[in-house]
Amino acid sequence: MKTILLTFLFAASSLTIASGGHHGKRKMHKKMRKHKKQKLGEMKERLGLSDDQVSKIKSIRQSSKDKMKALREQKRAAKRQFKEAMRSSSNSPAQLRSLFNVVQNKRSEFANARFEKRLAVRAILTPEQLAKRKNFDLDGKDGAESEQ
Repeated sequence: MKTILLTFLFAASSLTIASGGHHGKRKMHKKMRKHKKQKLGEMKERLGLSDDQVSKIKSIRQSSKDKMKALREQKRAAKRQFKEAMRSSSNSPAQLRSLFNVVQNKRSEFANARFEKRLAVRAILTPEQLAKRKNFDLDGKDGAESEQ
């Protein structure tokens, strides 16, 4: 009886974990979208953004969304390939260095794209808003994050 009960509990927990993974991702993405909207609203309020500025920031975010997604996937694929190569004993040090360099380049491309997005948002702000943003950063909030 104990064996049957333990088997049932194990199967139920496995199914819960397996089905929760995809649902959990959807929840996470929903939270992220909500967080970005809140951050933009907070930015609008604290910096006194106009509706035109808000729409431009939304446009920048939207236009960079697909590019960032593609770069993120390329970075992950390069990292997976490197890890597989490291596990294999058939690759030379030169091959491993080459794959490592690909991973580093993808990380750099991703960071550069994120930086360019932040610069584009920053270019929309007036000098007064930039000064307010500086004070906002000192209040313990990461103003750079609020631009994402």
